[in-house]
Amino acid sequence: MLKLRSFSFITILMTLASLSQMAFGRGPVNPTGAIDVNPHPNIFETTITAAPYKLKVGDEKVDVFAYNGQVPGPEIRVKRGDRVIVHFKNKLPEGWPSTIHWHGIELNNKSDGTALTQEVVQPGDTYTYDFIVPRAGVFWYHPHARGAEAVNAGLYAPLIVTQPEERQLKMQGKLPLRENTLMLSDIAIENGALKNLNTTSMLETMNGTEGDYLLVNGKLNPTFPAFIGQGIRLRLINASITRYFRLSLPGHDIYRIGGEGGLIEKVRLEGGSVMGMRMAMDMGDDMDMGDGMDMGDGMDMGDGMDMGYTGYTGPIEIALGYDKGEILLTPAQRADVIIVPKGTPGSVVSLQWKDFARGRHQMTMTPMGMMMTEADDDGERPSVNLLNYILLPNYFGYEFDINENDALVPKPERLVSDRTDSQIKLQANMMAMMSGAPKSTWFKIDGYSGVMGRENYRTASIGETIEWETHNHTDMHHPFHLHGFSFQPMQFMRMNHDEGYMDMWMVNAHNEYLDTVNVPPHTSVFYSFQIDERPDFGANPGQTGGFGSEGDWVFHCHIFQHGENGMMSFLRVE
Repeated sequence: MLKLRSFSFITILMTLASLSQMAFGRGPVNPTGAIDVNPHPNIFETTITAAPYKLKVGDEKVDVFAYNGQVPGPEIRVKRGDRVIVHFKNKLPEGWPSTIHWHGIELNNKSDGTALTQEVVQPGDTYTYDFIVPRAGVFWYHPHARGAEAVNAGLYAPLIVTQPEERQLKMQGKLPLRENTLMLSDIAIENGALKNLNTTSMLETMNGTEGDYLLVNGKLNPTFPAFIGQGIRLRLINASITRYFRLSLPGHDIYRIGGEGGLIEKVRLEGGSVMGMRMAMDMGDDMDMGDGMDMGDGMDMGDGMDMGYTGYTGPIEIALGYDKGEILLTPAQRADVIIVPKGTPGSVVSLQWKDFARGRHQMTMTPMGMMMTEADDDGERPSVNLLNYILLPNYFGYEFDINENDALVPKPERLVSDRTDSQIKLQANMMAMMSGAPKSTWFKIDGYSGVMGRENYRTASIGETIEWETHNHTDMHHPFHLHGFSFQPMQFMRMNHDEGYMDMWMVNAHNEYLDTVNVPPHTSVFYSFQIDERPDFGANPGQTGGFGSEGDWVFHCHIFQHGENGMMSFLRVE
């Protein structure tokens, strides 16, 4: 809310809007916007070209790739319900086929941008994507061919879908006038050139590659001006191929107002802990061999062999691994947040990356020989300043006021599933790693690596609402992404094998829709999604029916080297 000190509200709005355009316009703060060539108010049509580019990183220029000659690529900003037409041109070097995946958009299957939905676009060729955007939120686009290398090289860009309620919320003082899109990424460079991700070690492939340089909109540690007490809306996108971004603004809270499914019901402070329930478990719940060395089907031991747990059962406080008022973004996740800078004129407030204990490994000499064990510094690495705000006096006569649980938009209805599918198992194949088998077999879903030749894919029909359980059978976190469908998470259940108990906690009181969810080690996430009718390729704005959801939709770990090396399956909608 706004606390007025003087001036009329309209005067304040006009003054701040004018100054925001001068000081915080779409220049270096935001990615440059894509050019819309279509005169129709509800159709956005543009051309996106992938081509080589030189990016300045620190004191050197590195040969990378870019969309339309910029990193990140041009922001596409549309309204909920608009039609988007993108003419894609591949001008990458020989040997670099490409596609564009519209991450999080519930579109027609032909436009999803994977090898299951289209022929990859060879260098010199073109492809047109044509789809309706049915849900507001923060989205992004990137290749789904040689994805780890291409995204590390700079091929990523934001897609923002606005909703009509935003205008009224701004007039009510519940949303700031200033807003910025921040694409967070890192880049792996070796000897002045992009790192070759095809030759990474077993350990690095297991952990996923993290770049040494952390970028905000393609820049190292940029500095922006900010007025004291003025709210700033940040649309945050984690475009890294592996790195988890645990974001902190020391001395401040970061308020979550939305993300992957548009604005949420109430303002939220995330992090800290949640209340859950501890229960005795049995060997039928989940039995794998630790460190992901499962035997294909989770080593289910049958009919509930009692583990003999006699300790505490009942309510339990469950730590989330990051502090309250911080934001955690796995690779591919997004958040819509508000910050309100505080301090004295001339002082600097920095948005920081903090390490998150995600189960990184190291090689350790043990009595049994060299073994892969938990990294000593997992979650303990030094913080890094991502960007800085230099504080200016508040000239506007008011302060932006925001509090946890402030109302925003009506809550969506909770999905009620028609059926429950069998567990989806995320697995690491340690036997394959240790034996020198091809990297493409190092990770699995449901005991099989990758999508080609897979027979145990999932199936669904238009009109169904399905509950899925995805279980992580490894010792590290995995960001799970489902193409083409947004889902509502409901609960998590973590198995503690050594102790013989499991912890369960409920989530998502706001019925928020997501497309990417973090699955902790030896933990199940339960969620529901609807197989809806949707417009086909080339549909006009306003169309709702159709068979656009028919086809094959991949789901995978969004640590790129995990997904591309086997932790990927698909859903067939018929």
